[in-house]
Amino acid sequence: MKELREIVAAIRKRSGPAALATVVDVQGSSYRLPGSKMLVFSDGSFVGTVSGGCIEADVLERASRVIISGSPELFFYDTTKDDSSVFSLNMGCKGIVRILLERVDKSSDYLNAFAGSIELGTSGFVVTKLDDGHDQTTIERSFLGPDGSVDQGTVPREVSELIREMSSAGGARRPAEIVEAEGAEYFVESSEPPLHLVIFGAGADAIPLADIAVRIGWRVSVYDHRPVYADENRFPSVADVIVGRPDKALGKIGVGPKSAAVVMSHNFENDKAYAKALLESDVAYIGMLGPKVRTAELLSSIADATGSGLERIHAPVGLDTGAAEPETIAVSIIAEIQSVFAGRSGGFLREREGSIYDR
Repeated sequence: MKELREIVAAIRKRSGPAALATVVDVQGSSYRLPGSKMLVFSDGSFVGTVSGGCIEADVLERASRVIISGSPELFFYDTTKDDSSVFSLNMGCKGIVRILLERVDKSSDYLNAFAGSIELGTSGFVVTKLDDGHDQTTIERSFLGPDGSVDQGTVPREVSELIREMSSAGGARRPAEIVEAEGAEYFVESSEPPLHLVIFGAGADAIPLADIAVRIGWRVSVYDHRPVYADENRFPSVADVIVGRPDKALGKIGVGPKSAAVVMSHNFENDKAYAKALLESDVAYIGMLGPKVRTAELLSSIADATGSGLERIHAPVGLDTGAAEPETIAVSIIAEIQSVFAGRSGGFLREREGSIYDR
C-alpha cells in the first residue's frame, strides 16, 4: 500500500503521461506478487518496483515506447532457464513474471480508484479484462464494490466467484489474482485502505512504533490524555494526534475490523479504561504492553463488564525476538500485527513448507 500511495502522489505532481507496469501473473518464484506496480516517467525516473531488480531495465525501455504510442503491452519474463535469451534472463530466480504496461496520467480512473481507497478508507475491486490479440493488447476495466455487488452483470460468473473468495479471505486476502473466463483473462485487484494503527499512550516508546508503522504505509493515530505528550511536533508523520480522557477515546477515534490498537500508556487505570473500551469494540487486534501478571490483573478487573473477545488481546504485545529497546520492541510489535492480519504465525521462514506467499 505504501508503494501504491507513492505512485498516486507521484502521478499527481507531474504533468503529462507516464507508463504504469503491473505484475499480473507469477508462476514459480518471484520477489514481487501480482498487483505490484512501477510507475515510469518519460525522463526515465520511476517509483515502485516489479522485481528485485532483475527486469527493471527492460521495463524502463519498454515504458518509453508505451508513453509515446499509448498502446498497452502485455509481456513476460522467464527466469527459470539457464540461458540469456531476451525472455530467459539467466538470473536464477526460477519464476515466470507477466507484466502489463499501460499509459496513464493524473486523470486515470484506474489509479484514482486506488487513491479513493487510500484517502476515503473505502474498499472495492478493480477488474481488468486482458486481450492479448495478434495486433495489439487491449484492456477493459470494471470497478466493483467491496462485495462485488456493484455493476453486476459486467463481469463473468468466474470473476464474481473469485471476488467472493478474495473477500472472505479477510486479512489473508491475496491482493490480486488472474482468472480465465469466457475465452479471456481477467485480472482482479483488491483496492483496500491501509491498516489503521491506534497507539494509546504517547510516551517516548510510542515514537519509534509510530514512525515504523508510517514508514511501511499504515495509517497511524496517537491518543493520550496529556497535551505535552500528545504533541504533533513529537509525531509529525502520523495522521492524527489526539488529546482526551481514556474513557472517551473511542468517541474520538474510530476503530474497526481493519484496525489494530496498542495500549502503552504505562498507567494501570488508563490502560484498563482503554482495554475495556477496545474489548467492547470490533477492533481486530489489541496489544497490551507490560508483563503478563499486570495484564491478567487488569483484565480480571474488567472481565464482567466486557464479556468475550479476550482472544483479540496480545499480551505481552509483540513477537519473541529478544527486543529490549524501544526501537526493537517496536519492530516486534509491528511484526506481530503484520502476522495476525496476514493469518500467519510469525515463525521462521526457513521452517515454512512450500511458497512463502499465499497463492
